Amino acid sequence: MGNSMINKRYSDIRDKIQPGDLIAFGGMGWASKIIKWKTGSNVSHVGVASHMNDKHGRMMIMEST
Repeated sequence: MGNSMINKRYSDIRDKIQPGDLIAFGGMGWASKIIKWKTGSNVSHVGVASHMNDKHGRMMIMEST
């Protein structure tokens, strides 16, 4: 999707995600809120897109939470 950070809902960009894309999340849970407050960021955790090796060719996002 490029090198720029965009603020979009997952459902809006799902079809554009490619393997290797880094996805930044801004969670709404208490732990995410603390992380965002302490870091001064809108991001609480990240993930990377990867293909699942199955017959459907599905994409998965492995997250670090």
